[in-house]
Amino acid sequence: MSSTSGSAGLFAPDSPLLRFLTRFADLMILNLLFLATSLPVVTLGASITALTGTAMRIARGESESTSGDYLRALRRDFRQGTLLGLVVAGLGLVLAAWWIVIGGLGVSQTGTQEAIEKLPGEVTLAFAPQGNSIGRWMEAARHQGHEIIMQVPLEPFDYPAVDPGRNTLTVEASPDENIANLRWALSRTTNYTGVTNYMGARFSADPAAMAPVMAELGKRGLLYLDDGSSARSIAAELALKSGVPFAEGDATIDAVRERGEILKKLDELERTARAKGFAIGTGSAFDTTVDAVAAWVNEARKRGIEIVPVSAVASDPERG
Repeated sequence: MSSTSGSAGLFAPDSPLLRFLTRFADLMILNLLFLATSLPVVTLGASITALTGTAMRIARGESESTSGDYLRALRRDFRQGTLLGLVVAGLGLVLAAWWIVIGGLGVSQTGTQEAIEKLPGEVTLAFAPQGNSIGRWMEAARHQGHEIIMQVPLEPFDYPAVDPGRNTLTVEASPDENIANLRWALSRTTNYTGVTNYMGARFSADPAAMAPVMAELGKRGLLYLDDGSSARSIAAELALKSGVPFAEGDATIDAVRERGEILKKLDELERTARAKGFAIGTGSAFDTTVDAVAAWVNEARKRGIEIVPVSAVASDPERG
């Protein structure tokens, strides 16, 4: 008899167990409704608002129907909540930003023209100082909306067997000689926002050689882009000391000069951009690279990737 009475009390409408089970069922229904109405991302804001309001009603014991309360709240706050969702989505686009730098312009006249015309204006172009008609190509690139930086030839470890070109800055040269070669490279054209290394694994690892160069860039207000090819580079540290805006590439996209491999590298960098908010890819103005980047950028925009000039990501010590 007492056992029957105990069971009846356990499952009475106001028993602690039944109240717990009812609350648990309400929360399960609420979560399912939230998931169903959040599938279109733009409705996420309205769904969050309805979820919060209904959960609070359940907690206060004011909810008579979980689904009814949720749907009424969703309808009531749909316009305001959806606008919030669109703002959040817009922020997501900005956070997944890409910087693509294509170098070697000015060396091949045909290649330079195709790169300027085919690549979207948001892609930064780097000109080789040994190129021809750089002033004319710079004007054409700026007209198409491209940001311009200059490549500066720096000494690699196997120099001179591997030679970056005329007026290479070397470890053995005096600071005055290297500054003279830097100024020659910078004199080749105008309207650039900064410089990037061309090769230079040995030079960029040597403080005595690299520091005067970075100091000169600081005086001129130019940014420095390290292409990220050398783990020994001390450019970031020296840029901070000299007040030089600095950026570093995440990967070279055309180390393997084949369209499929370039697209695969771009996809990898897209994942990097989504994970940390941005990514910088560098490459050269080969026909295969230009065609692959142009096609990929058009598709990437549809997936929420924003392409911006490299100066937008450079960390500026003057601004903290």
